[in-house]
Amino acid sequence: MWQGINQKFYLHFDKTNEAELKAMLLDLLKKGIDGSSAVSTSIQQTEKDDDGGVTFKKEIGSTFTLKKELAYSDFLKKAQSLTNIPIQLLHEVFCEFFKANPLPDKFFSKQTLHRLVEGYRDWYIKTFSERYSYEKIETPVNDPLCDEKHAVKEYVIRNDIGVLNCKETPLENYLYDSCAYDSELERINITHQIKSDIASVEVYGKIPRRTVRIPTYADGTYSPDFMYVINRNSGKKQLNLIVETKDKDKDHIDPEERRKFTAAKKLFEKLQAEIPNVYYCPQISKQDMTNIIESVVKNEDINEDLYII
Repeated sequence: MWQGINQKFYLHFDKTNEAELKAMLLDLLKKGIDGSSAVSTSIQQTEKDDDGGVTFKKEIGSTFTLKKELAYSDFLKKAQSLTNIPIQLLHEVFCEFFKANPLPDKFFSKQTLHRLVEGYRDWYIKTFSERYSYEKIETPVNDPLCDEKHAVKEYVIRNDIGVLNCKETPLENYLYDSCAYDSELERINITHQIKSDIASVEVYGKIPRRTVRIPTYADGTYSPDFMYVINRNSGKKQLNLIVETKDKDKDHIDPEERRKFTAAKKLFEKLQAEIPNVYYCPQISKQDMTNIIESVVKNEDINEDLYII
């Protein structure tokens, strides 16, 4: 399983035509992206009481807006750098829109640029949530677990496994001989026995940092935490399970984390063509690994509602 998942992948995006980008930009301009910052001034005074005490009086001064204006050429270059939208297209859209609409004073400012980039990112996240795929890159990768002959190394760097340590002894089927972890939920996974009537764990371990890097379409790269080789008590083929541990309640899983879960699920579904019976599942606070393993054995997903559909 390890050789199968420790590979490099790149993201392939469906093409976006200029008409689609132009429509998005015109829509942003219609909604309004003219930006400014509010600045308030205040004056604080002290007064002396008859008994010698000091009291503070705060008097609010004036409030005004501030725009950090940019040269038009600088605005276009920065917008292109932050969005990858061609400068020529940006210029054409601004010319078309402001032919029919008044140009606000100091429109091309840092504040407007910020709102343009934010609007583009919101559009990008919604538009490309289903318009990307994964392709494998045939290139050598760094392998912190195995040597050139694919034999398991005698040592790994402790901090690549976890920055925290505990005195508890890991279980016999744990990949390493000490307990290094990054959260309390990870510590529990490492030290607590899986007790199930339908499955058992042959071997499991934390995935070293910076090895399995999953590129996501909107949020950089992402690395899962655990790998499990699971035996089904029914005698059917082994399961290979990859787990991302988030020691948070479901209500505190933010949209970025949900997008990462969804991207990982998509990648491992693709990997099933190469690695039979490989599955991915996130684990959140208070979830026992026994329940997660049993749900995968039953071909269910205990955390299906964590993905973005």
